[in-house]
Amino acid sequence: MKISRMIACAVAVSALAAGCGGGDDDKADQEDGASSTYCTDLKSVASDIKRVQSGKFDQFGDMVGKFPTLADEAPESIKEDWQIFSQAFLNVEKKFADSGISLGDLAVYQSGEKKLPKDLDLAKLEAAATAYRGIATEKVVAASK
Repeated sequence: MKISRMIACAVAVSALAAGCGGGDDDKADQEDGASSTYCTDLKSVASDIKRVQSGKFDQFGDMVGKFPTLADEAPESIKEDWQIFSQAFLNVEKKFADSGISLGDLAVYQSGEKKLPKDLDLAKLEAAATAYRGIATEKVVAASK
């Protein structure tokens, strides 16, 4: 399982920035259909994404935890896309938490620096892997465009 694939999907959040005018002008943001709160929160999650992209996976859960708020705040034209995207990432985060391995741990295990715990429930880890593969489904990818 390649973590880079998951991060590439997280980067798609920028595609869900529709409605934010890109400037600092709240009025411009609102004219595009987004509230200034949504645009501010989107910028906040973008900094989390950059942190995760740089290999600091300790922020992955925090980043994903912000997605439901963005889904609620998103302009109507992309609200459903955000909900699909958010749910897929929340499912991945939950399944990894259920397995007892965080995304940060997984990077260490993949590098060979550390071995998987002997008492690891492989069925739960497989469920996490299945959820991970689920973020690359056509529906989720389409929602991120």
